[in-house]
Amino acid sequence: MRANSVQLLTNGAYIMPESSVSPIYFETYATGIFDEIKDRFQKAHSEMSEAERYFLNGIVRYFKPKKILEIGVSAGASSVIILNAIKDIHEAKLYSVDLSRQYYKAKDKLTGFVVNNSFPDLAALNKPLLINGI
Repeated sequence: MRANSVQLLTNGAYIMPESSVSPIYFETYATGIFDEIKDRFQKAHSEMSEAERYFLNGIVRYFKPKKILEIGVSAGASSVIILNAIKDIHEAKLYSVDLSRQYYKAKDKLTGFVVNNSFPDLAALNKPLLINGI
């Protein structure tokens, strides 16, 4: 295993290089912060499974990054998870990039509409969406 890699085990656990003895189950790591928005989130447009949403939350909560680059936004459901996961991390910001201005499933909606429409309390943590292309 390379020094900076994450290894997926057959049982769904992830081993970090510095913790090769104790696997980390990101989908169960710091779930309380995701549970705070879970009810509102289920009404949002998401193409992720519940396990994937908990995994994304857990990996962001574990590493506590200051800058996150999201490539491909769609409705913005993953943006909501990331923004919620970083809301108490000092100076953390999400930078999102997408090719299209319109949400591909509904041209009357803008890319990333879920953040502003359903989670305005998290929108302040997001830098303006960069759209380039179509």
